[in-house]
Amino acid sequence: MSTMNLQRLFNPKSVAIVGASEKRGSVGYSLMKNFVESDFKGDIFPVNPNHRKVMGMACAANVLALDSGVDLAVIATPGRVTRNC
Repeated sequence: MSTMNLQRLFNPKSVAIVGASEKRGSVGYSLMKNFVESDFKGDIFPVNPNHRKVMGMACAANVLALDSGVDLAVIATPGRVTRNC
């Protein structure tokens, strides 16, 4: 594997945060807050079937509902959710 294949991992232009949340103290909240408040210049796509918006951004119900592809997906869901996938 060349380093070119790792560009999306280390320098993503877009990121989906699966399990994005507005519940303070949750991993999904912390990830969203960090991406929104950082100097990340790419697109952020919150994903959570229980929310229409997270931190003012439209929230997709699942990754298949995203209009565009993403370079990186970060999964921050409880174990009981990922076991059912």
